[in-house]
Amino acid sequence: MSLIKEVDVFYEQLKNKSLSAFKEIDKAGKIIERKWNTPFGLMEVRLFLGDVFEKAGVSYSSLRIKHPKTGVEVDVRVFEILAYMSNPKVPTCAISLRYRLDDSDKFMGCCDISPSVMIEDDQKYFEDKMKELAKKYGKDFGKLRERSLELFTSKYTGQKILGGRGIAFDLIGEGFEFFKECGETFLEVSLTIIKKRKNEPYTDAEKDKQLHDRGKWVEFNLMEDKGFILGVQAGVPPEAMNFQTLPPIAKFYP
Repeated sequence: MSLIKEVDVFYEQLKNKSLSAFKEIDKAGKIIERKWNTPFGLMEVRLFLGDVFEKAGVSYSSLRIKHPKTGVEVDVRVFEILAYMSNPKVPTCAISLRYRLDDSDKFMGCCDISPSVMIEDDQKYFEDKMKELAKKYGKDFGKLRERSLELFTSKYTGQKILGGRGIAFDLIGEGFEFFKECGETFLEVSLTIIKKRKNEPYTDAEKDKQLHDRGKWVEFNLMEDKGFILGVQAGVPPEAMNFQTLPPIAKFYP
């Protein structure tokens, strides 16, 4: 049974909830919207730019693509949030939720927070919430976390690209409730940490580390991220992906 309409409604709700929350936290922020009509369908991104949120992207894609194994055309819906924060004591927050309809409903996703300044309380809070989510739906948190580490560890350097406390999943059939609650939990936890840390003082060295961490993410995204590479090879405009994904400022090497 197709859940495309239900998924689209959920994405719209999560988009509105996230942008409203960003504006409440960062009243100086403004939203820039861009849309691309690609050979595969619509891609749209809303960037929130402010004082607290250096750059926070919220994106939605409605695509029709060929299944990577069967070659049959399938419908795909993608929702992502990626928030680069001004204060290095606030982690970068990232989630990707993907729905694909072929012979059954398929729910895929990953989320994590990536600190430049390690604050163990925040990392533990995020991890505990992910564990609670997994337990509620009978999932093995260890396996979900291992899957995330597999996706976001550089094969060249062996370094974790994200925080290493998040999860990644690939569910067939009955997975919509877990899928939804993952998005809602991620947003709730991220906003809690942002509100708690956004005004904390930080040093020049901490800011410098944040910018170098972003540089590592840029390298990984352009050289190793499968979604980006396959998208470009298939003909998706690179700008449509980079508009949200790339940080506004980064440093590469000393």
